[in-house]
Order: sequence, then structure tokens, then C-alpha cells
Amino acid sequence: MMTLRIVRAVGKSGWPPRGCSVFYVDLERKHLSEPYSLRDGDLIIGKIIEVKHRWRQESYSEFENKKVRFRLLTGRSTPGLDKDMLFLARDDWIDFREHGLVTSEYVLDVEFEKAIRNGKEIVLYSKRDKYLR
Repeated sequence: MMTLRIVRAVGKSGWPPRGCSVFYVDLERKHLSEPYSLRDGDLIIGKIIEVKHRWRQESYSEFENKKVRFRLLTGRSTPGLDKDMLFLARDDWIDFREHGLVTSEYVLDVEFEKAIRNGKEIVLYSKRDKYLR
């Protein structure tokens, strides 16, 4: 299966979508919401490759291959914002919280496999892997 893979520091916002934590990862809209015509609130399904500390040589193997869900907020409604923000679902966030991994000191390496809109699956990058650092 081909995927969209990103490595990003965890961000925090005071305005998460319903059912999500305040923690997110972001990427340029041209890589996700624009080519797939995704909208605010679409569900993005992914798998954690690695969680690591930004500055220390710490990695958390208990998260490897963990399936996670994100809710998309596109930058379309905010002038000058060319980013998609992917907020971690609250149920998935609980594991991160219990390990204390909920600040921008941590980096997520995650593969996004598909989006879900109105119950319909949209496979992401089905012909080749796309890796963004």
C-alpha cells in the first residue's frame, strides 16, 4: 500500500475540531486537502512509524505501528494559511497523554493511508509513496 508519510513536531491549538485533542501535526495543503478535495472535518486514518523527542535521543517503541485517527482542518477559511492541520482524535490522544508526549518537544513520524468523508474511503497516494520531512 502506498501512503503519504510526514515527520512533524506536534503543535497545539485552542480550537480543535469536536472529538479531538488540541494537539495536531500540519503539512502544506498542496499535499493533502487540495489534490484530494478534502474538507474540514474529514477523518484521516494513519499509522505511527515513530514518536521521538525533538532534542534528546529518545524514541517510544510502544507507539510503533499504532493506528491513529485525525480530523482535518484545512487552511482554506483562513487567509494566508496554506497548511492543513490534522488534529489527533481524543480517544487516540489518551495514550500519548499517559506517556506525557503532548508538547511540541515531540515529533511524530506518521503514514496517512486514507481519508474518510461521509463513510466513503479515499485512498491517499495509491500509485507511489510521498515522504515529507
